[in-house]
Amino acid sequence: MASAPKEAVVIILDVGASTTDSGFQSSIDAVRLLARQKVMFGSKDEIGIVLFGCKETKNELNESEGGYEHVQVLKSIGFPDVSMLKSIQEIERGGDQGDLLDALVVGMDMLMKKQQADPKKKYQKRMFVVTTAGDPISMDGMTDIVETFNKIDAKLNVIGIDFDEPDEEGKVDPSPDKSELKVENEAFIRDLTKRLNGVIVPVTQAIEMMSYFRSKGDLEISPKIKINVWSFLKTKHVTLPTMEKISTVSIESAGVGGESKAIREVTFYSATDIDKEMQVPAEERIKGYKYGKTLVPFAKVDESTMKYEADSCLKVIGFTSSKNVPRYHFISTAEQMIANPEDPVAQKALSAIIHALVETDSVAIVRYVKRARSAPHLAVLSPSIKLGAEFLYLNMLPFSEDLRQYTFSSLAPEKARKAYVPSEEQVKAMDDFIDSMDLMKAASDEQGNKMEALKPKHVYNPVLQQFYQAVEKRALDSTAEIPPLHPVIEKYLNPDPSILETAEPALKKLKAEFPLEKNEKMEAKKRVFWQDNIAENLVQLDSYLPDEESKRKKDGKAITLDEILSKGVTEVGSVRPVEDFKEMLARRDVDLIQLAMEGMKSRIIQQVTDSIMTQLYPKAFDCLLTFREAAIQEEESEYFNKSLREMRTAFEGRRRDDFWKLIVERKISLITSEEAEDSEVSLTEAQQFLAGPVVSQESAGELYGAIWATQKAAGPVGMEQ
Repeated sequence: MASAPKEAVVIILDVGASTTDSGFQSSIDAVRLLARQKVMFGSKDEIGIVLFGCKETKNELNESEGGYEHVQVLKSIGFPDVSMLKSIQEIERGGDQGDLLDALVVGMDMLMKKQQADPKKKYQKRMFVVTTAGDPISMDGMTDIVETFNKIDAKLNVIGIDFDEPDEEGKVDPSPDKSELKVENEAFIRDLTKRLNGVIVPVTQAIEMMSYFRSKGDLEISPKIKINVWSFLKTKHVTLPTMEKISTVSIESAGVGGESKAIREVTFYSATDIDKEMQVPAEERIKGYKYGKTLVPFAKVDESTMKYEADSCLKVIGFTSSKNVPRYHFISTAEQMIANPEDPVAQKALSAIIHALVETDSVAIVRYVKRARSAPHLAVLSPSIKLGAEFLYLNMLPFSEDLRQYTFSSLAPEKARKAYVPSEEQVKAMDDFIDSMDLMKAASDEQGNKMEALKPKHVYNPVLQQFYQAVEKRALDSTAEIPPLHPVIEKYLNPDPSILETAEPALKKLKAEFPLEKNEKMEAKKRVFWQDNIAENLVQLDSYLPDEESKRKKDGKAITLDEILSKGVTEVGSVRPVEDFKEMLARRDVDLIQLAMEGMKSRIIQQVTDSIMTQLYPKAFDCLLTFREAAIQEEESEYFNKSLREMRTAFEGRRRDDFWKLIVERKISLITSEEAEDSEVSLTEAQQFLAGPVVSQESAGELYGAIWATQKAAGPVGMEQ
């Protein structure tokens, strides 16, 4: 399920004479929050800003063709930055009448030129129009605008300020206090957006839409039944953005918005030779994982094979009753899944599944891999039908390792100790206290009607809000002090005084029913355990370690590869076979060449044979190349050629035929006499060796001899009639 492509966005902002103070402020807030969001979250989307209704005229179409008056390009399409935020903050009401269609044409021209400037990049083009629709609009040319919009495949989103909203049937009843011009303009804009398959949304919803994460894919019921679905993040834990280190020297020289990142370089030194400052190159460093107190080294090739990777999928494993999946098993994020709006067949299929799950009170258990080459998850799909909308909620489920099982004493009256069982009066007091602090009716709306307080949809994270508020303040003014937390946000951190006041009588009654008595602290007697009596006689194993080893046995001390493996390598291991092989060949205290050759051959065959699919093939192939190169240098060509023939017999035409095909494809053949003096294989023989299956007379003779020996040992063999 891939994320949405990058967007080229043009925001068209109405600053004309008909814009009211409150409407203008709402428009500025919408544009500012949109740009701030792109800056904060490092979005790859590019934004341009066009103003209409302003006194100044500044656009390329006016310069080249004339017309398009009172339309100003405030910011060309580019990546949003701090300078854009400052430009938005400095926007003022224009006070003149600008034509919305002129601004649309200028915006389309910007989108087309952006795509023409870089044809390789595929932008999803979108235009946001923020307007009160209070100034005259020239209706001429609307047909051409619609055709051009469709030609460049652009999307239109209109953020209407003080627009009348349609009812459930789509009808709009104009407000009596609106001017006839505004009513006509709103109707025109609705018709335009309908012809462009666009939408008209309130400011808050428009900003929210830009933050949605959407993924697409198939819900696979079986290999032959797949439903195209869209998935949106419903809830996700949001953390503070990652900070980057910057250089104050670069900031002073480049200025705000210039390149000022600080580059971090890490150098590794050998802990055994600190005084010599011997650097350890990357190729000599590998990771080690703790298994108890033992460090187990893993080379990079081993690390890649350890990772379990899967293809992207959303596959139904089975169905079960909803009571079998408790809510406390839900972990990680929650997603909302709908059928592809443009696929009627998918909509019918998903609707059938949703209704079936609701009627049977069931849920679907699925295997979920969000992105290719990532870890699979177990998830549950729960149906929901609300106000005519049908969708599935997707929640991650834990594996056995994720669950925590704890045993506690029972609080049930029939099982708990008598001293722990509350009386009826105490239970009643606690019930009254809980009811008095009920949040469902703790708040009031503008009309004084009781409503739910602290509803998550309207409660903002105070940590994030304070952070973004402070960063924005400092970005616009580097000398500004960190502002205090907004009173509305701070309100979430403390109990509501009105709720506490309402709960005061119930709280007093609760204290009376559960009186606290001071427990006189008694001096605890010193306990003596039998282990303490023999502790002095215990033999410490550390005492048997040499002094130098004792100093370095604690965690945190550097351990070299030589200490992990051995002081002298005597066999080709499975962790780093190439390095072991080279070290054995390089040793001068003892001749291990023949042992190294035999060990490398065995290790290659073992890696290919034990490989899960083709995971160990790259490692085995590296070993084979190293084996061949060393055989030429050490004059062991005959042994390598014999080993390669054995590998061909073991792999070709059998279960590991794919590895042999890899050898043939890479043309790794016998060592010829042109490569090594000790070889008797000609270039023609080496080429024929890879051309097709060859059975030598020597091999055939050995085979017949083995069969004859087996029959002789088993005795005469009869034939069934």
